[in-house]
Amino acid sequence: MNSALLTKIRKITGWALIIISTILMFISIFIATTGELLKGGGIYVASQLTWYPGLALLGPEIVQKSKEIWNNFIQSIKNGFTQNKGEVTVVIDLSFSAPIDEVKDFILNEQSPFILSKSDENLLKFEWFIDEATNTATLLEVFANAEGFELLAGKVMGTPVNLKFRDLFTVEKMTILGEPTESLKETIAVMNPVIKPYTGGLN
Repeated sequence: MNSALLTKIRKITGWALIIISTILMFISIFIATTGELLKGGGIYVASQLTWYPGLALLGPEIVQKSKEIWNNFIQSIKNGFTQNKGEVTVVIDLSFSAPIDEVKDFILNEQSPFILSKSDENLLKFEWFIDEATNTATLLEVFANAEGFELLAGKVMGTPVNLKFRDLFTVEKMTILGEPTESLKETIAVMNPVIKPYTGGLN
């Protein structure tokens, strides 16, 4: 018999023993749950008697498969830490002097519905956070990609709602997490945004 045939027989026998062992193990667990512990224990011992010979016969293949699974796991962890999905987050810190009721009415009844009507699936978040004690607020916008950010900005800038926003609020700081498009960088340069490109992390 040549080596190729022997290897094939070894693999078939090894996998057959592993499969038999697995079936016996599940049967032993099932029988044990019915209260027949002695019988279940005997079947479990039989499952081990087929498991280890199967592992021995599949030694090289098991080692190689384990290496592949481990390498794939490590790569997935690395990808999770380093891949950038292209999202762009905009954080705008603001102050205001208008009455808080007027500010909230604008946010809830004018701006938010307007943004909703102009946005698409690229706008993932549009959320306001207000500290009434200091008359300060933070607007958080998250976009699926830089193009979505630019598209919405183009629809909103210069509109009556946007002009009222500028009347009500003073932009203290604008931070962009991610990479806006070059054309949008030029458009919003007057706001002196702090742009922080993506480095890495979990996403």
